[in-house]
Amino acid sequence: MKHNDDLVLDIIKNNSKSLTAYEILNKVQRVKKIQPMSVYRSLKNLQTQGKIHKSNQNKSFLLC
Repeated sequence: MKHNDDLVLDIIKNNSKSLTAYEILNKVQRVKKIQPMSVYRSLKNLQTQGKIHKSNQNKSFLLC
């Protein structure tokens, strides 16, 4: 099974628009039972790695 960070990154990569944390959570939960905090942790890890960034305008996440 994929690591949570990989699942979250794949979901962001496969969407043409930016997604909120809860939109990402809903998509991850189709594949794996996961808690919201785990998605937030993955989003933070991916931001720290410079793979995604957060839009302050609408609180959504995009690829860098």
